[in-house]
Amino acid sequence: MSSLKDLVELGKHFGYDGETLRKFVQDEQARERDQRVKERDIEREKTELQIAFEREKLVLEREKMVFNGKQIDLEQQAEREKMVFKEKKIELEKQSKLEAIELENINMEKEHKRKCSVGYWYLRKSSQIAEPSLPPN
Repeated sequence: MSSLKDLVELGKHFGYDGETLRKFVQDEQARERDQRVKERDIEREKTELQIAFEREKLVLEREKMVFNGKQIDLEQQAEREKMVFKEKKIELEKQSKLEAIELENINMEKEHKRKCSVGYWYLRKSSQIAEPSLPPN
């Protein structure tokens, strides 16, 4: 920014005097004023862009945190579902083994009854053979 004194001296150096000198000084002051307005506008735009950038950056960071939180939640949920699946699998295996044991017990019981009934029948048959029946009197 040039002072009024500097502008007057510059104008005289260029050979201006009187009305032309006054017009030169006014034009130069207006040009400098316009230049300062443009610089302030540019600085304001720059500041607004920086603020908008920082806001967008914060929004993106927040969204990233939410995404990461959801991703962690999804991973935790998947881990929980895996554990539930394992527990159900263990429970089904346990149930299957119990049913197999119960079926084996039922089969053993049936076999025992069959053997007992066959043995009883055999003993009965063999006792009839071994003990002669007495003739009727």
